[in-house]
Amino acid sequence: MAGSRKLPSERTIAFAVSIVRSKPPELTIAEYIQLLRQHVAKGRRENALSSAYRHLDRSSYWRAEFERMKAALESVEGENVDLKREVDGLKEKVASAKQGPVKKRKRVDEDVIPVPRSPKKARRDDGGGKKDDALLNLELDLELTGAGDAGNTIMRSFFQVHSLLKSRQTIDPPALAYQLVEAAEVLPRALSEAIASPSSAGQTAETFSSVIVATGRSFRSLVIGFNKLGQVSDGAERRVTYALVQMYEKLLGLFEDTSAAELHGTGQTTVAQDRSLSKKAKQPANPTVKDVSCLNALTKLLCNMLDVLDAKSESHKTLFEGFAYVVLNSLGPKLYAIVFGDQRRQSVADEIANISYLEEFEEGAETVPKPETTAVQIAKLQAPYLIHLLNHMMTAAPAHLGAIISAKTGKPKAANNKGSLKGALTIVAKERLQRTLVSCMFAQEDADENDPFKDCLSMPVSGGPALPMPKLKGRDVKEWFQEEVWQLLGWEILSREA
Repeated sequence: MAGSRKLPSERTIAFAVSIVRSKPPELTIAEYIQLLRQHVAKGRRENALSSAYRHLDRSSYWRAEFERMKAALESVEGENVDLKREVDGLKEKVASAKQGPVKKRKRVDEDVIPVPRSPKKARRDDGGGKKDDALLNLELDLELTGAGDAGNTIMRSFFQVHSLLKSRQTIDPPALAYQLVEAAEVLPRALSEAIASPSSAGQTAETFSSVIVATGRSFRSLVIGFNKLGQVSDGAERRVTYALVQMYEKLLGLFEDTSAAELHGTGQTTVAQDRSLSKKAKQPANPTVKDVSCLNALTKLLCNMLDVLDAKSESHKTLFEGFAYVVLNSLGPKLYAIVFGDQRRQSVADEIANISYLEEFEEGAETVPKPETTAVQIAKLQAPYLIHLLNHMMTAAPAHLGAIISAKTGKPKAANNKGSLKGALTIVAKERLQRTLVSCMFAQEDADENDPFKDCLSMPVSGGPALPMPKLKGRDVKEWFQEEVWQLLGWEILSREA
């Protein structure tokens, strides 16, 4: 019967009203209730083991809300960029229409004999002649019809950068630096999404190739913005340098994901070896080494990024040092795995505990070959591409890090290796690279002042150089602290008589 129904209590009504009032405007009441139900946990907050009660997990709820709002913000920003691109396209059509109608040719009388005239000089086009061609042809260069969602993400992120660079107003350095950093973070994410695309093999290869081309062109736009930022600001340039080196590190880190997927049989199909790689890389001594299309394309992309850098620019030399450190830091663990047969451990104690196979080499014991570890298999798979990238880096190193100058000709001396076209690397620079490789191979991060491997390449910092640590020279920290405080501030007030 209708009269026997139990009416809701005041607490239930208050709870329902609070849900309705706290509902986000973009969600319906049913959607909001469904969202809250996903974060209802068992027990009370003070007694989580109880099964008689339920409570809202606020931590889980606000994490989900953050992700939801972030996705909504990115969606709105994407729509905003698309609308701006559409407005720019309409403005270009209006500007082309205002140039005037095409003049009709006059009818020539048959009785009039035409007299040849001197050709008119072509009018000089003053509109935008000083602008970079890469910026003028932005839409054409990033026409990513086959790049899928990753291409749209790249296009939307770089539109803001190009809008600032093409603007006739004074460039705001913090705004340009922010957009450059944001755009640099997009490229590795877009490539990672293209590699993990669930589409068929043929579509994946085509899409990945389109994203690779877009990434290379986008990096050139990043370098143009980086150069422009260096002309108007020095402080913001450090943050962008750090972001670009981090981008290069993440792109090289895609080697690990691709190699792991290839070993487990979930990677993209391997194809015939690319002719663009060196002979050593495409004809390895080990016949089991096969070419992986993703690793091949990534290697060529990373090599092309090194070629974009200008050796005459000091900021580009800093970028090259960061890129070189990333290459050697990736090469070190792979070389360690090849030499020692396993991956590097976190500490020396772990290394000693891991060397259990030494018992096989005792007198009278038969040596049993160990199966290759996953680290060795990944290193063998990446070996041709890392060697090609290292060879390309060493070819460009003399121009960025210093070349030996001949006393007779005043020009850089020729290198011993045939691949180098820019001279031989100086001994100081070469030893610095060697120290960097050894440090990366054995993870020597905490080097003291007297460490012979201290002078090596390192990852750039975003906020400028680190603060120098004081040299105590055997003194106690408490004693040194008191002396420094009184020396800097003074303590004359204590010497006065009351």
